[in-house]
Amino acid sequence: LERMTGGELATWIRNTCLDEKPNKKRNYKAADPQLLAALGRIGGNLNQIARQVNTVESDIEKIRAFAELAIIREQLQGILANYDR
Repeated sequence: LERMTGGELATWIRNTCLDEKPNKKRNYKAADPQLLAALGRIGGNLNQIARQVNTVESDIEKIRAFAELAIIREQLQGILANYDR
């Protein structure tokens, strides 16, 4: 601890003992607060849907619902990928 430079012990140990280079911080784009709020609501809705699907007895209905959820997830990932450019 006496020889430690910097603020975090774990970071100092990695840099000193393992010869790791410090991670460069990624520059994030400023996100639209309305987009973040909408994505949060969508995520919450998806979680509620998934919870309800888990209570369904029919395996076929579960498969259909999970297939729809997978499509929604892919669409959301596409939106986020376009936004992150």
